Amino acid sequence: EAQVALDLALGRGGDQAIVRLGKDVKAFGGKAPASVSSTRVRVRVVAQALREIINEADMVLIMGHAHEDFDALGAAVGVSHLARVSKVEAHIVISKQDDTSRKMIQAIQSSGLAEGLLIDEGKAKSLVTDKTVAIVVDTHIPELVAAPELLRKVQKKVVIDHHRRAASIIDSPLLTYMEPSASSASELVTELIQYYGSEEEMNALEASCLYAGMVVDTKSFTVQTSVRTFDAASYLRRCGADTALVKKLFSMDLASIKIKSMILADMKQVDEYMAFAVCPEGTADSQIIAGQVADFLVTVQKIRCSFLFYYTENGLCLSARSDGSVNVQIVMEQLGGGGHQTVAGAQFGTDGNIEDITKVVVANVRKQTEEEKE
Repeated sequence: EAQVALDLALGRGGDQAIVRLGKDVKAFGGKAPASVSSTRVRVRVVAQALREIINEADMVLIMGHAHEDFDALGAAVGVSHLARVSKVEAHIVISKQDDTSRKMIQAIQSSGLAEGLLIDEGKAKSLVTDKTVAIVVDTHIPELVAAPELLRKVQKKVVIDHHRRAASIIDSPLLTYMEPSASSASELVTELIQYYGSEEEMNALEASCLYAGMVVDTKSFTVQTSVRTFDAASYLRRCGADTALVKKLFSMDLASIKIKSMILADMKQVDEYMAFAVCPEGTADSQIIAGQVADFLVTVQKIRCSFLFYYTENGLCLSARSDGSVNVQIVMEQLGGGGHQTVAGAQFGTDGNIEDITKVVVANVRKQTEEEKE
């Protein structure tokens, strides 16, 4: 149990204590950003191990988390490139909640370069054999994957993720590559492609999808970046990443701008440095809009963290952002969610109550700031 606790602490980026309280596991600390390793030894070893796993498979099924964002889908497209150069059939399994990544899905489908690449969970389950490998990117929590039933059906699994490790993790993977210091899953996959040992370069679509994934998780290369992030980005540009296409993926319509203005008009501040707002129920693409408004609020003077409530077909959700001085991952974990030090979230279903959740968030953030003073 002590070894499991140590693995959990290191998997979350270090700088913290893991304490077992009865059946619960609690993490304390973890305020410093995860240190970035300058050596590429680990990525070389993982790339070769992944190559062996893919070469032995009859099919590779790739999935991110449900409600895929550009990083999850971009990383999945990158993994499909690895399977393609190994001459192994690959499919990306997408969830029914495709509103966040709709523009990228349309770009993939209209390119003509990846026919039949995207499939749903029903079709994927009919393709599974004993030799099938499921590669999960941008999450390691079994409840959050795009196709939970498929994950239970497949025997061989691989996990590639950049989030700090949670107490819940996919059971018995053949290979786990978790690097909390990385900016995005797309960055991790880009490095794996470089050390995979293939002469065949990515096409422009694959490079653009990975580049878009890095742009969305780094807020256009302004947060969570390291030297390795820019190395990966420059490699993608050399492979033909289309910045005009990426810009188009992030373009907004006038209706979205008006909704954002309404949300900001009703925003509430607590202790001056916390911002809370609600995305109106029934708003189209509510997750994207909530995330973008939350990102904007932490650029405002004095605001150190922002919390945006929004509704999906699954009920109430919360997007949390920080300028780095507050660890929103720890705050969201108290509510059953998770994420990064500066970007996190949680889902509450149909039972969520905004007032009660706000009280818990405020109490946890105040506790952190009081500990800083001490």
